[in-house]
Amino acid sequence: MSKVKLHILGSLSGTEPFEGRTHTAFIIEAGQYLYQFDAGECCSRSAHLMGLDLLKLRAVFISHPHMDHVGGLANLLWTLRKLTNVQLRNIENLVEVYTPSLQQYQAILALLRYTEGGFKCSFELEGKAMQEGCVFKDEAIEVNAEPNTHMEKDENGRHQSYSFQIKVAGKKIVYSGDVSGLADMRPYLADCDLLMMETGHHHPAEVAAELRRNPDYKVKELLFLHHGRRFLDHYEETCRQTEEAWGSLPIIAEDGMSIDLN
Repeated sequence: MSKVKLHILGSLSGTEPFEGRTHTAFIIEAGQYLYQFDAGECCSRSAHLMGLDLLKLRAVFISHPHMDHVGGLANLLWTLRKLTNVQLRNIENLVEVYTPSLQQYQAILALLRYTEGGFKCSFELEGKAMQEGCVFKDEAIEVNAEPNTHMEKDENGRHQSYSFQIKVAGKKIVYSGDVSGLADMRPYLADCDLLMMETGHHHPAEVAAELRRNPDYKVKELLFLHHGRRFLDHYEETCRQTEEAWGSLPIIAEDGMSIDLN
């Protein structure tokens, strides 16, 4: 396989606006496509300015329908349409949006229909309901979803919040989304090459200590993202504590960061 990269578009949790950071979103670049996870505000702008070709977007995976994870979805879809018109190129593949809330996705499309051209696109979009287990697989990547307890089930008994296991380039990457704790991801943490863990609700040093303490968790590398004010307001102290707990300083996600996964 050609280059496989992780691109951090936004690293902030749903706190008040913070200089240099936007809400959570990241892209995995694998093979000929881009695969996006969550869609916080400004995600399409960040991706475009990072040099990513959004017309290669294959799928979007939404962990849960809170604004810091979906606030940029409407503009992402709008940007896809804009780029096809400006660059005179089309998206040849179906673009799939996997979400726990199809109702929210339909509301976003309804909003877009009141923008330019009634949001008539030359490419095909399809919203799909998130579900437990394997939700997507192609020649480059496999995405599995595990319900977590960050949100209660909806009125129809459907889960609204998920964590993801991403199999790509021979690695198993786990993205927490928002979680109550590591136990929400227990099925995935017994064999994990890289854990992308949120700090909006959890102290990084406490997470690192729990991972080291529990023999059931076998996590090789650790990356923190979705940062909250408790972390950002005490950045250096928290990094020092986390380095002591983990044995080395984990990766701290920054907007615009790219990481080789090969």
